Amino acid sequence: MAGKVSQRSIVAITRVVNLFANRTLNYAEILYEHEFPDWFIGQATQRYDWTWPSLLIDLRRGTFFFVRDGIGGTVSIVPGHPHPAQGDAAAWGESLIQRLAAFAATLPGSEELVRSLQLDGFDVDKANWKLVSLEGPVSAQKEEDRLSKLVNNSGLPNGKIILKHIEDAFSLYAEGKDHPSLNESRNLIQALVDRPR
Repeated sequence: MAGKVSQRSIVAITRVVNLFANRTLNYAEILYEHEFPDWFIGQATQRYDWTWPSLLIDLRRGTFFFVRDGIGGTVSIVPGHPHPAQGDAAAWGESLIQRLAAFAATLPGSEELVRSLQLDGFDVDKANWKLVSLEGPVSAQKEEDRLSKLVNNSGLPNGKIILKHIEDAFSLYAEGKDHPSLNESRNLIQALVDRPR
């Protein structure tokens, strides 16, 4: 996949799965049933005890795939890959984060996560537990960044106000507040139209 799941979406994954912190879901069983590797499930259970923030952050860093060997070094937990490159570990981590995001999006209470993933440029294929690109190679986050950069470089005297409207529209949408998000977008356009000349 072209993009990455944002840190905002990783936090949203944690919030969704933590709704079931009383262990009403057996994560090991559900994920194994959906073809997650047994070595992943073993590490998530034994080393992390399904503590989602640590597990997801270590997947993002690529450190999930290594354990200390007792003599000051590290060894890979991935069968057949005794010393994977850090780039490989980061790619594996992103792949697993995306599959976990798709899993979490199937759970009740995942509306904020789904919206956050949309802002990252992904839709969720809930039947196959995978993320699919919404917009090709460009994500909503990249577009927001590009618009913010244009405003910053424009020299508009009301640039800070315009940037605040962009930020508010983006965050309100992520929270599922469609009408307030649209209002902020209108305010953004109005601020551009009414700019001092």
